[in-house]
Amino acid sequence: WLERLFLTLFKIYDNEITAYEKYVNNFSIGLRLKEWDVTPKVFFCRKFGMGKFVIILEDLRYRNSGCIFKTNFDQTFDVKSAETILELLAKMHSIYWNRYPTDIWGYSPLTGLPNKYTPPHLRTLLLAALSQVKKRYSTLVKLHPDCLKAFELAVNNFNQLRKFWSSGALTMCHGDAHMGNVFTSIVRGQLQAGLLDFQCVSVEHHMRDVSYHLINSCPSEELTHLEGPLIQYYLQKLYEAFQQSIVNGIRTEMEEVPSFESAYFMYRSHAVHSLIAWIMTCGFGNLVKEDFAVRSLSRVMDTCLRLQVLQAVRQSIVVGQ
Repeated sequence: WLERLFLTLFKIYDNEITAYEKYVNNFSIGLRLKEWDVTPKVFFCRKFGMGKFVIILEDLRYRNSGCIFKTNFDQTFDVKSAETILELLAKMHSIYWNRYPTDIWGYSPLTGLPNKYTPPHLRTLLLAALSQVKKRYSTLVKLHPDCLKAFELAVNNFNQLRKFWSSGALTMCHGDAHMGNVFTSIVRGQLQAGLLDFQCVSVEHHMRDVSYHLINSCPSEELTHLEGPLIQYYLQKLYEAFQQSIVNGIRTEMEEVPSFESAYFMYRSHAVHSLIAWIMTCGFGNLVKEDFAVRSLSRVMDTCLRLQVLQAVRQSIVVGQ
């Protein structure tokens, strides 16, 4: 009941229904990939009332090509798979670049306030989650003080932070593209990637997805050496996707791809999303098993400390004021 209350309160069910009803199948079609659907096929999707709905999706286990899921810490981080996933994200971002849906989660670039489809910012609830994390995990996880300060600063200045994040070019993001929500497959000798679980689909800065995927999928010590090349790879694929959209007649003009320096700062700034996600998850009930929570929270804490997320959040808030 706690999880159901949480998902209802934060309008996650409604957002998911909208995504599957309107955008998921069209997203696969928009990529114009032959012999591969980048999302599960949606057979039926309907809401019947508060917290009541039916979604019938393709069972990916029965695809002819087979699908590979990496959902635990015992599986090593594979750079080739990460590149394939980042390429898919770049293609999705290019399709909706400055032409995003207006009936999914999103925030005003002028005020930082949420639109009517977006859950409210519940500052008290977030701070309560942090308090619980300190009580439950202080002996299990190294809760770096700078990371806790970054969380509190983001929570207490959320509108200014959101105003900064929502300025400039925006696109439709998956919003929850961690390792458990992506899959890969070999199709005619070529590695392909796919996405599932569209509960948190939102209008965001494109680095939101890149930051969330890498931080929540790669061990912190490995990411130190890999994140630069992987972000460069994503930006190159974004450029190529813009070019292809002109060839396909989707666009008439080439979009400007952000510089690496700009993208890397937004990568650092959006890393606080991962902190917020895991502090919320670990702070309320038994949403995940303790061992998984400890390892996930430790990974995020270590990476955010290395990225100096506290400084990035401070700078972001100043610009957003």
